[in-house]
Amino acid sequence: MVWLPVVGLAIGFSVYWMPFRPPDEYASYLSLAALAGLDSVFGGIRARRRA
Repeated sequence: MVWLPVVGLAIGFSVYWMPFRPPDEYASYLSLAALAGLDSVFGGIRARRRA
């Protein structure tokens, strides 16, 4: 399962470098989705450290 974060990172970088611009009305949703993703990552790290 170590390969899964590496695949996610590769997909994230490839999406970042694509010439894609979402519509401006989705900006608040995308920022909220990014915040939720970071919350999930750090919550998982915290739970793993406590276990």
